Amino acid sequence: MKAPALQGWKRFRFFNDDSYPDVALPTNVTCSCTLGSSVWLGCNDGLVVCLDSDLSIRATFKAHGLRVDHIGEAPGGRMLTVGPEGPEGDGLKTLTLKAWSVEGLRADTTPPCSLNLKLFTGGKPPEGSVSATAVAASEWPLVWAAIGLSTGTVHVLRVDAGKSRVSLPLPVLRLQTSQVGLSSPGQSAQGPAGTLQQRSPFAITCLHFVGGSSASPAAVGGAGSSAEQPQQHLFVVTAGQTAAFAVKTGHKVLEEGTGAGLGCSAVRRVLGESATNSGSSGGSSSSFASPAATGRSGAEEVLVAGPEAVYSYTPDEGRKAAFAIKGEKLAIGCAGRLLVAALPDDSTMAQASASSAGPAGALVRVFDLQHKIVAASVPAEPPVRWIQYSSGRVLVGDATGGVVALAQLPLSARLEGLFKARAFQLALALAESEQADAAVLAGVRRRFGDFLYSKRDYDQAMEQYAGTIGQVEPSYVIQRFLDVQRIHNLTDYLEQLHSRGQASSDHTTLLLSCYTKAKDVEKLDRFIQQGDMAAAAAAAAAAEGEGASGGKPAQLPFDVETAIKVLRGAGYAEHALYVALAAEEPQTYLDILLEDCHRYDEGLEFMRGLPRQQAAQALQKYGKVLLGALPVETTALLMGLCLPPDQAGGGSGGTAAGAAGDAYVANMADFTHLYTDRPEDLQYACVTILAMCPDSPSAPTLYHTLLDLYLGGSVGAKGTADANGGSGNGLAASSANRSDALDLLKRGWPPGEDPRYDVDHVLVVCRMHGFREGLLLIYENLRLYREAAAVLMEAGDWEGLIAACERFGDPRTGGDPQLWHDALDYFARQEGADCTKQVEEVVLRIEAGGLLPPLVVLQSLGRNPGLRLELVKGYVTRQLQAEHRQIRADAEESERLRVEIEKTRVQLEKLQTEPVVFQSSRDSQTGAPLELPSVHFLCGHSFNLRTLGGGDEAQQCPLCAAEHRRVADLRRSNKASAADKDTFFKQLRSAPDGFSLVADYFGRGLLNNTSVSIDPN
Repeated sequence: MKAPALQGWKRFRFFNDDSYPDVALPTNVTCSCTLGSSVWLGCNDGLVVCLDSDLSIRATFKAHGLRVDHIGEAPGGRMLTVGPEGPEGDGLKTLTLKAWSVEGLRADTTPPCSLNLKLFTGGKPPEGSVSATAVAASEWPLVWAAIGLSTGTVHVLRVDAGKSRVSLPLPVLRLQTSQVGLSSPGQSAQGPAGTLQQRSPFAITCLHFVGGSSASPAAVGGAGSSAEQPQQHLFVVTAGQTAAFAVKTGHKVLEEGTGAGLGCSAVRRVLGESATNSGSSGGSSSSFASPAATGRSGAEEVLVAGPEAVYSYTPDEGRKAAFAIKGEKLAIGCAGRLLVAALPDDSTMAQASASSAGPAGALVRVFDLQHKIVAASVPAEPPVRWIQYSSGRVLVGDATGGVVALAQLPLSARLEGLFKARAFQLALALAESEQADAAVLAGVRRRFGDFLYSKRDYDQAMEQYAGTIGQVEPSYVIQRFLDVQRIHNLTDYLEQLHSRGQASSDHTTLLLSCYTKAKDVEKLDRFIQQGDMAAAAAAAAAAEGEGASGGKPAQLPFDVETAIKVLRGAGYAEHALYVALAAEEPQTYLDILLEDCHRYDEGLEFMRGLPRQQAAQALQKYGKVLLGALPVETTALLMGLCLPPDQAGGGSGGTAAGAAGDAYVANMADFTHLYTDRPEDLQYACVTILAMCPDSPSAPTLYHTLLDLYLGGSVGAKGTADANGGSGNGLAASSANRSDALDLLKRGWPPGEDPRYDVDHVLVVCRMHGFREGLLLIYENLRLYREAAAVLMEAGDWEGLIAACERFGDPRTGGDPQLWHDALDYFARQEGADCTKQVEEVVLRIEAGGLLPPLVVLQSLGRNPGLRLELVKGYVTRQLQAEHRQIRADAEESERLRVEIEKTRVQLEKLQTEPVVFQSSRDSQTGAPLELPSVHFLCGHSFNLRTLGGGDEAQQCPLCAAEHRRVADLRRSNKASAADKDTFFKQLRSAPDGFSLVADYFGRGLLNNTSVSIDPN
């Protein structure tokens, strides 16, 4: 077949022909619509046919008595139909609007009718027959209906489906031969206003309700519509005219001298994914919707198919565009950018001219209006009855009852066809209009770029490759342009990688290498400054969004570490400094400033402006270099960081951040290694910090450092010796340092307070340097008197040892009597030395305090063969005499106890074997004569009962009760002491004569008690 000429249109096969020529559907279809996956057909005999997705008939029912003029959808799973119920001669009198609940319709059933309402009631109905209808029900139960008549008039009706009420809110819209305008019912529009020369018959061919971007195609703003809803318009089309009226006001907003025949106009949704074509009634009225009919969005325009072109109209812009599709159009429908048009077949035009029955053949073509593509072309038998879109296919019903079905190919297949035709630009536009994902778009751009690259159009190829950033591996593009040495294209690509945040450290390295290799300082400056501006903008946005809460530093659009490394390696130190400062990398900035630029004073000033903690970290790293260049200023900064901010003034190196409230205080321990060759500066810093802040957090380190300096001879000794011309004065300097060290230790441990230094560390240092005074001070404060005595013994200081024993050996003042024992052992081991005087003094102290048993003293002294017995003769005599006296006293006490025991035994035996006679006649407590009742106790005491009273007191003798309680308490105490082993061993360790303690326990019978005898159970 020969197709009509289409100049300027590209032809591609984007649809598969999946036609159904033998389905035998009704051929008398007057209107159609799509609801979900079902297609609904209205016929001129009043029947409605429901088709499933496979085009099989699910249900058929009688909707109207005469015919169905309109069929459409309403919210809530409803379907609306309009048609007459009476005979043809009744005109509009029986024209009825019905609503059917078709959701979930079962096969071969009739849906329930929820609304049956005559549209023209009361009075004489308008003259003429129905030629076109349109219904809008987006605000159900409010329904707007437009009825176009063969007389050229349009009646707009407002239907309240909930109340079954019909009203005419607008005057009749009248299109006559000479004019188009408004008139009252039954009155001609003869006024000059709103007239349009009529160049076509009177009959209205198409009606369309058109809304804005947020309304559905059939939405009409009525009295109850939202104020935010866009203005709704009614488009009226005749064979020679097109006009548009505002539905709310009735004002005409458009008039054009171009019209269309029945079924040759449609509504296209421009920006959304759906569109609806509402055809006129009669002939081939059709409604064409996209798969997303339920989720419509975008602006709408009306397409009017004239003989020379298809024209696009909007209420705001009027005629918007014209698409050059010449020739007669049998019917059109559209979905998005696609236009479906039934055109006469040129090869059958001769047969058509010979016969008045119309064209003998037709072609159904699908046009992509946006990209000027003919996407499909298949034959059909005219006239075309209906056009719909359902289940992803374009469906066209022809005169034979068959269906032309066109299934659109997947986007990948359509793109592949364009690639084969080398229509890469068109493929890219198609992918963008289909809202393909980023991966698909990048694939199209990559193939387009490859094509341009093969043509050596490197600039245009790079433009396409730049669009693949984020989807195509950058190395694919970089390798291509490295091979052809297109450094400026490569630079452009790398710049875009960075601007989109897709660059890695390797890309930054390569870009900066391109700049430095080309010595393009201007681009290098611009790249760095753009990064700085981007970071500043991001920081400002973050500050505006977060307020005073702050946030992370803004990120530069490139890898900072890599950029600085490349710039430093290429000798661009100033650029590296700029990047480090913009990226808020103070450590890196100082690296460059001190190591590459050697600007020490500027570096020190920069450190003063840092937060205190960052300044301390920087000083740890660069302090050695700074001390070599600026020792005084560096030491001042260090002291300021080691002091609290409120004490670190500007003169002592306080930082600006510290003045602003930064409470960080550095620890001197982190910086002492910097002064290995500058002990004088270290001593000055430590002394100053301790003097200004004795409670500094660095106090332990300061004490330890100063102690090492004093005892190690690192300061003072050398200078003093040189000044006096000899090394002998070094001892004096060392003595002075030791005096300072002792004073330091005393200040660091005030009486009654905790030490401000690590005692163990100090002990190690003092012992390492042989600082006896410091050891004695520490041991004394720790109350380790025996260790202090051991230091004196090691030093051979006999007088100091005796003095220490006198100070710390008295247990009455909290001392340790073991010191005298240690001293006695020490002197007893001094063979060959005359320590007689010291031994005599120690023995006298031991004797006076009874600190040691005589046997222990004699055993200790017996180890030294140089000591004579006459040294302790008097001591032994006095001890023996004391022992004899003690023996006699013990013997007397033993005899006394034996007599008492015997007396008690005899009394106990008499109580057990002989009767007790109570002869007392008087009360033993009051002296009153005994009266009955009276109480007699075995101890011999008698009492009147009234004297004893009642309760437990009457059970024991009141005169002997105190003695009985004392004995009972003593027994309980002995049992408790026998069970308390810890107390026994503690007393045994601290007793000077352990044998006497054990004998005392035996004497009291405490060691005779077993766990069984003391078990309370």
